[in-house]
Amino acid sequence: MTARIHRHGLKPGVCSLRVFCLSSVYAVALFSLTGCKDSAPPPPVIQSMPPKSATSGEPIVVAPPAARHHDYVGSAACADCHSDISRSYALTTMANSTAAVSDAHPIETYEDSWVVMSRLFRAHARHSNEGTVHTEQLMARDGSVLCEHAEKIAYEVGSGKRGRSYLLEHGNQLMMSPLTWYSAAGRWDLSPGYAKNNLHFERPVIHACMQCHAGRIAPTESPLADRIARPAFLEPGIGCERCHGPAGRHVEFQRERELRKVDLQANADPLDEAADPIVNPGKLAPHLRESVCNECHQLGVERVQRFGFNVDDFRPGEHLSSVWVVFKKGDGGVGSDGSTEAVNQVGQMESSRCFQKSEGRLGCVSCHDPHSLPQPEMRTTFYRDRCLNCHSSTMQTCSMEESVRLQDSPEDSCIQCHMPALPTADVQHTSQTDHRVLRKPSIGQHTEASDALELAAGMDSVPVWEVQRARGLLMVRYAVDLNDPALATLACELLENLSSRGLNDSLVEHSLGEAYLLQNRLEVAEQHWNKSLSLDPHNEKALRSLAFALHDAGRDAEAERLMAQYLSQNQWDRNIQGRHIHVLGRLGRHEEALKEAEIAVKKYPFDRLIRDWLAKAYNATSRNEEAKIHREIADRLSP
Repeated sequence: MTARIHRHGLKPGVCSLRVFCLSSVYAVALFSLTGCKDSAPPPPVIQSMPPKSATSGEPIVVAPPAARHHDYVGSAACADCHSDISRSYALTTMANSTAAVSDAHPIETYEDSWVVMSRLFRAHARHSNEGTVHTEQLMARDGSVLCEHAEKIAYEVGSGKRGRSYLLEHGNQLMMSPLTWYSAAGRWDLSPGYAKNNLHFERPVIHACMQCHAGRIAPTESPLADRIARPAFLEPGIGCERCHGPAGRHVEFQRERELRKVDLQANADPLDEAADPIVNPGKLAPHLRESVCNECHQLGVERVQRFGFNVDDFRPGEHLSSVWVVFKKGDGGVGSDGSTEAVNQVGQMESSRCFQKSEGRLGCVSCHDPHSLPQPEMRTTFYRDRCLNCHSSTMQTCSMEESVRLQDSPEDSCIQCHMPALPTADVQHTSQTDHRVLRKPSIGQHTEASDALELAAGMDSVPVWEVQRARGLLMVRYAVDLNDPALATLACELLENLSSRGLNDSLVEHSLGEAYLLQNRLEVAEQHWNKSLSLDPHNEKALRSLAFALHDAGRDAEAERLMAQYLSQNQWDRNIQGRHIHVLGRLGRHEEALKEAEIAVKKYPFDRLIRDWLAKAYNATSRNEEAKIHREIADRLSP
């Protein structure tokens, strides 16, 4: 759940983007987007323009999404018949992926839990009978506390095996705390993806992130994206139905089956077991079996939701292409420093000789029992047996002499030798098992991921126009991150073509607005944002972008109206609230600006600009002493 820097402020996005390019006839070489280095990335090199064939075609016919069954019953219903599996699964990391604070088992140490963010910032976590509270403080140079901001934690994310992050509720939105507990290090530190100059409690947690960290998000009647109900989750931990599909029809099938047995007084099964609608991933074709795991564990990819689909529309038994257009980014390589990304097991496994020579037989469940975890004292034997399931027919024992082997691994562990733990580059204080399964890991261990962004396997069934849509949306995202008008121009060619062929897509229209603004074509950008809002009046991104662009253009009255509309439905956007205070001041509405700034500074006490605008509002209303106080605090805050 990382964030990327947008020209208007912080936006939720995907995990750290590395070096890659769009692999096609309109390929563009792109560079690191998240500021992994201190210097700015070089501009992209445009290799070729889209051919005419890529920007032409028949009118787009949108097929309605396949029906999605919503007959969920919850994991408790499964326990009635599958009690043994239910008990063992309840101890797994997936079953404990998310929990309300009151339900989570403690793993943290709260004594001496101060985390120094910088010379003048520190944060603290404490737990009491009233709940868990995370606090940030801005320190004066004499050591006194200049201002403080505390938030009560609502949910804990993470089983504790690697660590645990924390969520708070801001109205009907979830936000992430900047503090995370790292189990291996036994300490608190900044949450993954939090830069040291991007602290505070305002990082939104979107449904696309929680889809892989929670069982089921509670539906809400709000038409706005990423809003939550109270409580936020129908099932906090990953439950049975995430891998087996909604079980309502399965429960009805089994009940009817049992009733027929009683009525017929027969031992014979009156209903064909094959007609049971439940999904058993182990019986699926390899590409469908792996899609169940890959829904969440196939990171190291870029994927774009298909038109008309939501993040929770995937159902076990389908291929990922039923909901997403997926682009592969390399093979989960390992850097020259021996580090890897925290969640790229699938890419590494698929690059291994074991996987490539298995002809689809090898998969995640070949080595992992999804229903249980081996006891610590049995781990070595458990995984050695998994290796020998494939290798015993040709190699009864390891080719290395036992005496040499036991020097490296006294427990005689296959994975210790061939799948060692690697430090992760994108999540501090953690490691990940190397799933490349190298014969000799010490030789050729440096295998950087490919730069190519290629359409992933199994995407053949996706219509060509949907692939072009996904590519165009990604190109706009990269163009905005890189502030690259040339890349934006290429994206416009793709997306304008789709729009002209009859695709009424609010997301495409919003992206076109972003792309044209990069080319300093505000009038055209405004047209696309307005069309985006006509297609979806609740598209906050389009509303936000249009408001900011008009503000930047000096069209204050129009910008203020849009900002007020946005703030009427979203009270937790620091950047737009700060701009609204500013534009109210420029319009001479000083009392309104002062009232809003006083509210904003309580929510965002460390924001320099809000402090500065509050000071100006106090000056404008002849409250000079109060203005002086906030001006002094603003001067202590970094830009």
